Amino acid sequence: MARFILSQGLKLITTLLFVIVAFYFLIQLSPYDPIQTELELLGVDQRNDPAIAQNIYNDLYTKNGYNQAPFYFDIVPSYYPDDYSSFSDPFIQEGVIWGLRQRIPHLEIMSLIDIFSALRKNGNACVGARTRFLLDAIAEDCLDKSSMEYEKLRQEIVNKKATWFWPKLRVHGTSNQFHRFFKNIFLAKIHYSKVDGKPVRKKISQAFMWTLALSLLVLPLCLFITIVLSYYQNVFRGGVFDLVSTSLLNLIYIIPVFLLCGFFILFFSTPIYSTFLHWFPTVDVLYFNDKKPLSALLSNSKYLILPALILILHYTSLLSRIFKTSIDEESKSPYVPALRSKGLTNRRLLKKHILPNSLFSLTTLFVELIPASLSGALIVEELCNIPGMGRLLYRSLEVNDHNVTVPLVLLITTITLLSYFLGDILYHKIDPRISTDTNTEARFETIS
Repeated sequence: MARFILSQGLKLITTLLFVIVAFYFLIQLSPYDPIQTELELLGVDQRNDPAIAQNIYNDLYTKNGYNQAPFYFDIVPSYYPDDYSSFSDPFIQEGVIWGLRQRIPHLEIMSLIDIFSALRKNGNACVGARTRFLLDAIAEDCLDKSSMEYEKLRQEIVNKKATWFWPKLRVHGTSNQFHRFFKNIFLAKIHYSKVDGKPVRKKISQAFMWTLALSLLVLPLCLFITIVLSYYQNVFRGGVFDLVSTSLLNLIYIIPVFLLCGFFILFFSTPIYSTFLHWFPTVDVLYFNDKKPLSALLSNSKYLILPALILILHYTSLLSRIFKTSIDEESKSPYVPALRSKGLTNRRLLKKHILPNSLFSLTTLFVELIPASLSGALIVEELCNIPGMGRLLYRSLEVNDHNVTVPLVLLITTITLLSYFLGDILYHKIDPRISTDTNTEARFETIS
């Protein structure tokens, strides 16, 4: 068992490192400019005060480490410069990268940048009218005397494209953006939200407390209700209880979560239709006491009842359908008639043999519900105003607050991998003969 846990732990760490690297490069490929977004959130007027906005942009660009290389090493053509990431002006950086991709030597591009920057600084109308890349031609009807030198040099440079080149390996050491990104994650370095200025660690920990409380209330009850309900559905198979419970669960299963949540909020948390149906507290906006978050959670715990009930109904309808199907398939196994011929009653056969052997599919789905309850409860948290991780992720994405979004997504990813690790251990505990590969195949077969 110890060797199994060690091997699975190594796989978990390797997968997590791969996810972090992949997530970093996805951020690098993102089309939006995080510095530009930060300027907008800071309220910097980039149209009326372009010089001030550019100075602030340059400071933020250097402060956030974007002037460093993207990774520990890269392989580029020999005519590439060593520091093209150091350009903080996005317009010039875009032009440099575009020129390099056109196989233009960087020294030639730098000479063109000097002339272009001077014309731009002097307020040249032709350069100011530029809307595309640095090395695009200026329209003939816009050319004036001061921009003729730029256009002549631009044409000469375009004609000096490199016909062949050697590949060059550049090693950047720890002075790169990924090392900074990974170090901040590993050390849990404090960042501040770009929206309200609060520490990101505090915002995520407070949201995690609410979501964890909701999950601890929902998941064990779902598992217990599913097992008990499936047991009695098979005991009274074909009876009134089986037909009614199966029909209700099928009805709940086909209703979307947002519609089910809206129905419960409208009819059971407000006195609009009847004071008799006002069973749950009215949905309210909940705020944290930053000094005593746990006491704030306990004092407002009554607001978790309604979203917990909605999630229990939704998850139970899913689990019971799969578990009942698994029990039906297990009941057709060859050992069932043999044990029944030996005098075992249906209840004892169901309790001692069929239900334990049917736990594999239930374990797979339950493991899937652990991360789903942390991030997938977004709709319920938003509609019921629960300040959990799902709502925090949704609202951070709305305002492009990547200081909150990035660690939150990585936290959810880590919890997902840990839940799979827990599932593998549970599989091995249920039947030690099952290997890790069998666990993985069983998981994907159940999901499909």
